[in-house]
Amino acid sequence: MTSRRKAETWNAKVSDPLQDVERVAFLLTNEAQMSLQNAGRIVVKIIAVSVIGFTLASNILFSWYLVPVGVVTLAIAAGWLDAIGKECSNHRFFPQENLNSVFAYLFRWQWVVVWASILFALSFGLSMPFTLSYRLSKVLWMALIPLALMLLARTLEPFNFQHARGDIQKAEALVRQLATTAKAANSDAPAPLIEHEKIPVYKLGSVAKVLYDIADSYDTKAKLKVDLTENQSPKPAGALQEMLSLIYAPYRRVANELFLWEKRDLALYAVAVLYIGMVYSCSHTMTCALRVGAFFSPLLLLVPFMVFRSKVCRYVQILHESIQTEQRRASTPPSVPKEALPSVAEVRASIPPECFEHSYVKSFLLVLRDAVIIASFAALATLCLRVPGWGEQLSVFDWLGWATYAFWQGTAFTGWWVLAHECGHGGFSASTIVNDTVGYILHTVLLVPYFSWQFSHAKHHSKTNHLVDGESHVPDTHDDLEDIGFVQLYRLVGRTGYAVFQLIGHLVFGWPAYLLFNITGGRRLKGQPVKKPFNFTTDHFRPNSDLFPPSWRGRIAFSTFGIFVVLGVLAWAMWNYGAGAVAVYYFMPYLWCNSWLVLYTWMQHTDLTVPHYGDSEWTWLRGALCTIDRPYGIFDFFHHKIGSTHVCHHLFSKVPAYNAKKATKYLKEYLEPRGLYRYDPTWWPIAAWRVATTCHYVEGVEGIQYYKTLHSKADDKEEKLD
Repeated sequence: MTSRRKAETWNAKVSDPLQDVERVAFLLTNEAQMSLQNAGRIVVKIIAVSVIGFTLASNILFSWYLVPVGVVTLAIAAGWLDAIGKECSNHRFFPQENLNSVFAYLFRWQWVVVWASILFALSFGLSMPFTLSYRLSKVLWMALIPLALMLLARTLEPFNFQHARGDIQKAEALVRQLATTAKAANSDAPAPLIEHEKIPVYKLGSVAKVLYDIADSYDTKAKLKVDLTENQSPKPAGALQEMLSLIYAPYRRVANELFLWEKRDLALYAVAVLYIGMVYSCSHTMTCALRVGAFFSPLLLLVPFMVFRSKVCRYVQILHESIQTEQRRASTPPSVPKEALPSVAEVRASIPPECFEHSYVKSFLLVLRDAVIIASFAALATLCLRVPGWGEQLSVFDWLGWATYAFWQGTAFTGWWVLAHECGHGGFSASTIVNDTVGYILHTVLLVPYFSWQFSHAKHHSKTNHLVDGESHVPDTHDDLEDIGFVQLYRLVGRTGYAVFQLIGHLVFGWPAYLLFNITGGRRLKGQPVKKPFNFTTDHFRPNSDLFPPSWRGRIAFSTFGIFVVLGVLAWAMWNYGAGAVAVYYFMPYLWCNSWLVLYTWMQHTDLTVPHYGDSEWTWLRGALCTIDRPYGIFDFFHHKIGSTHVCHHLFSKVPAYNAKKATKYLKEYLEPRGLYRYDPTWWPIAAWRVATTCHYVEGVEGIQYYKTLHSKADDKEEKLD
């Protein structure tokens, strides 16, 4: 039976809510049968990875800088060898008992020591001009160090796929809870549906898929009764154990997750060959970097694979999150009917009048404060770091220092960006001339076309969370994603890979794509539908761009003129000080600044629990209240609390930044009892990852819509890939 036919069979079996626990147990037991074909494929994978590891560690064909990569690869292969030997010893690998017995004897890490000793002894009998130290180094790199790494990893966390089996156990417990809720209230709790210790390692993913299908068949009412706290994984005991576990996390991911890729092995080999080729190529072109590469390449080898997850992990995770999503939505106040909303005047009356008062002194002190921070970071970098292109070769410390500088200087740049944003709203001062002058200077320095952005951003505020006329981060429909190939991309790279694509797309390319093509803008412009995602007539630079009315053409031209002036200054600086200096001092912080501003716009309006409205349901107040306040820690200081007071900002954008915290306090007291205040205390990197992994599309552009996750449609067809 082909994998696709198999998936259709399972989907048919679980199309209705399953209340018969015995039937569920039968489905799982039947799926967990051992397979000679799958077992043989695992053995071939071990051999292939071992050959790659020996080739790299022996330094026969490739650069010496790839030897540590080969050592790590051999350590992983040795771990797999030991784990499969244990699987055979437990009689859950081959269907035939005699094969289990034979391979339980052959698949032991001790054989590596034996064969290494034999080869070492034979090398003396062969007429080869190798010194003793050379022979010992080969044994060390190709046998002893890989085994030491493997044994250390096994001591810290036994190398028997306990994480994958633990995931299966958690998923099975969730399905048991669902089965219990569907039965009579006085019925006894069901026994375990399947013994996870008896599932062959190569069937863990298939069993996880069946568990997901069963759980997905239950309705929301049953999912609300599930207690997710019962399924939390215990943390390692002791600080040392926890620290070592964290250090070995990439190693464990590769060793456990990639081993369970099932039939995606071709992708594993393709990525490995591509990565090793890149490292080998760099060994001949980047001498400075590769002096350190020998130490970091084992860790870097794991980086390309960190975005992939095994089939078992994918399905258990989306099973857990599907239940969690239903519970989060149930605990979130429903969208308040338009008729029940207070008026804007009533909301404004909850804020003391002094919060709306402007102070030139306070505003310009904030500009000066950010200028001092920016100048201090630049001066500190100049004193401590060597500048690329200035004659001296940069050390690892210099490169790490410039990377650190780029992040914090970009963070400081964002402070100026926020203040210019305040100017665009009229929140900086009571004077339009002062606002536009300061805003124009600060934004132009950061390559932002001030008046162009002012116009489009005003539309974002006037049409917040409108599914048709909104501006920036307007949700796509499932059909939209299919048309541009994103659904197909999701099926290719999986849930985690797609989330990484989302983050990179938004935070790295999102801002320039928005300025050039209005890529996340609305579906309608001047009453006419807009071509998405790329529209070459809706840029932020041309005076005759379709985004702007004719009356704004002078201001748009002036904005673009300022951008060209700054680009000219940067070109002059590159000519006099070098492109490397301009890159590290300005361009890299500029990229971080762009990431911050996109992050705020994305995160403050995007969540599974936040509604988006079509024409018939949207009102200005309804849209403005679809804003989330989030805590950003120390970055609130740098960014004038724009993320933690964003609800206030969308309701009353002329409230100055230095009064926004006080105004938010009174707003919260008024809105929260009415179910109208949104606050998410989740740490912002985790919240960003959650948004990237779950908020993908809406079902339509009419009525009230909530974000949906692609796995609910794409993973039904994922069997074709696995």
